[in-house]
Amino acid sequence: MAPSDDLSPGSQRREADSGEDDDFACRIHRQLVDTCPDCRQAWALLAPEVRESYRHYLADAMESQTPGEPPGRRGLSSAPEAISKFRSQAEELRLLRRRAKKELSKLRRTPRDRRIDRVQNARTQFRSRMLAELLIEEARAVVREDPREAESFAGLVRHVLAWARAADGPSWAFNLFIRAEAHRANALRVQGELPVAGRVFEMLRQTLLCRPIADAPTAGELASLEASLRIDQRQFEVGRALLDRALDSFEHAGDGQATARVLIQAANLAQAEGRPQDILRHLDRAGQALGPKAPAYLWVCVVTAKVNVLCDLGRAGEAGQLLQDHLDAFEADPNPHAAAILRGLHGRVALGLGEFGKAEDYFHSAGEVLLTLDRAFDAALAALYLAETYFLTGQVEKLRRLAEKLVPIFRDRGVGGEALKALHLVHRAAAAQELTRQILENARSRLERAARA
Repeated sequence: MAPSDDLSPGSQRREADSGEDDDFACRIHRQLVDTCPDCRQAWALLAPEVRESYRHYLADAMESQTPGEPPGRRGLSSAPEAISKFRSQAEELRLLRRRAKKELSKLRRTPRDRRIDRVQNARTQFRSRMLAELLIEEARAVVREDPREAESFAGLVRHVLAWARAADGPSWAFNLFIRAEAHRANALRVQGELPVAGRVFEMLRQTLLCRPIADAPTAGELASLEASLRIDQRQFEVGRALLDRALDSFEHAGDGQATARVLIQAANLAQAEGRPQDILRHLDRAGQALGPKAPAYLWVCVVTAKVNVLCDLGRAGEAGQLLQDHLDAFEADPNPHAAAILRGLHGRVALGLGEFGKAEDYFHSAGEVLLTLDRAFDAALAALYLAETYFLTGQVEKLRRLAEKLVPIFRDRGVGGEALKALHLVHRAAAAQELTRQILENARSRLERAARA
């Protein structure tokens, strides 16, 4: 049976759990992956459906043995038949994924307040394990741009898996249920609903006390998502412990991309705590963990953070070279936000090198694009760097006009609290002709802290 099969109610197919195949061949496989770095890397590069099919092939080969036959011998001696079976399973997986993608597309087009009813009232649709996995992938993909949409997708998983009794059913269903709830909590965090997100994670911890998860990548994913919440709550020690746990899990599983994500989180934590050298160390490790086939946005995250830190440390030339070496990542990222961030980074490098005319152009254009994309906090940061450029070049009138517009523009865009206070501070200082570079740096630091929260 293909591991991501439909497993719909009434199905007579065997519900195999890839994490519990405790036979001889699987033990050998785990030993190789655990002890050989090259094997672990090769295994991680395989598509998830191929890894799942291989595990189930081992389990099926074990079950088909005659009494007294050495473990795995029958499966090894029937290689042509095994290859044919593997190809059949791979084709079945492709068909299941195609069907699940069509169902996901239907749910995207359904209004949020009607999605649960549509899933619950369907007779044959919206019931597959594959759809549950795609919903979690979708929640992860859209959480930054549309956290309410991510919350909706993650919240649908329990209804998609209702027939499998996900909370107390087979371990694969339980793992998907736990992962989906963690992503739902993360979407709540991004919306600023920190207490509600905390209660979801508390519920998950209570659930896992009764039924722990043995799957290392799932455990790492949960720790990573909760770490983001604890960092936002400024519970830095708890966040650091969770990130260490996630890092151990992903490195053990040989997942380079997940390892890089955790190291980026660790760099963000080091930034929040004011440890610039640790930021660079974490980002260097993240770059080493990413392979050449890693998504462009992960490279964009690493390079963006590293360029900013190098500029903060007065190493603008080094930052400029790093940016030049990774322009292809920004060009490959289809998100228009990446292009705007690239212009802002060019501005930071130009400012550090004293090329004020270039810096002014870069910050001005980056701010306009970011406002168009409704990235208010990023646009406000670009505006503060533009203000610093005006200050350093003595363009007093331009600085005064910009400072006057800061508060009304960003207040209307939803910037409030500590961030708006920082903009007020710049406005008052500019109006009184008392603005200093230190005031601008303090305002920028307050704005960055507010943006992280």
